[in-house]
Amino acid sequence: MSRKMLVGLCVLIFGSAVVFAVPTADVTLNVTPGGLGYDIVTDNADIYFGDVAVSKSSAPVQKAIISNTGTASLKLAKTITTDDAWVLAESTGVVNQCVVWCLEADTYPNVAGFLQGASYGVSHSSFSTALSQASTLKNSGGTQTTLNPGVGATTWYRIDVPNTVSGGGSGAQAINVQFTASAQ
Repeated sequence: MSRKMLVGLCVLIFGSAVVFAVPTADVTLNVTPGGLGYDIVTDNADIYFGDVAVSKSSAPVQKAIISNTGTASLKLAKTITTDDAWVLAESTGVVNQCVVWCLEADTYPNVAGFLQGASYGVSHSSFSTALSQASTLKNSGGTQTTLNPGVGATTWYRIDVPNTVSGGGSGAQAINVQFTASAQ
């Protein structure tokens, strides 16, 4: 075999590693978690604190019961919004600033009950001052509440009315609490 033929054969064998384009196909998977149903039932359509004096605190006798109607265990986060003049704060020392508390308990807690206990304080029960930030629903022991399927939690609310109100803050105020569930 001649040298030219041998070189040509080597080029043919080793040089034929041509890369061919392989067609691709994409598949998109879409899924929605199921079993995350829950209902909020109140004694009335809304919870009314009624008239509460400026710089005073009050907790209503009414409650809201959150029931897990789904098939997965849930943990709940809560956020607050208001369309009125009052804004959420960590204290009531500034005009139109209120503090809102939420507690899960089987029985009615007194106003001071929202604060009692070494492991239970502002960080466990009050809403964050950032209106868009969610905080977890906790019980009187400071533990995040888990709702198993078919189980409910009774929630109670406390409001610390601003020390000073002005302008639109002197009229009736509506504060909205929203719960968001996540599966556990």
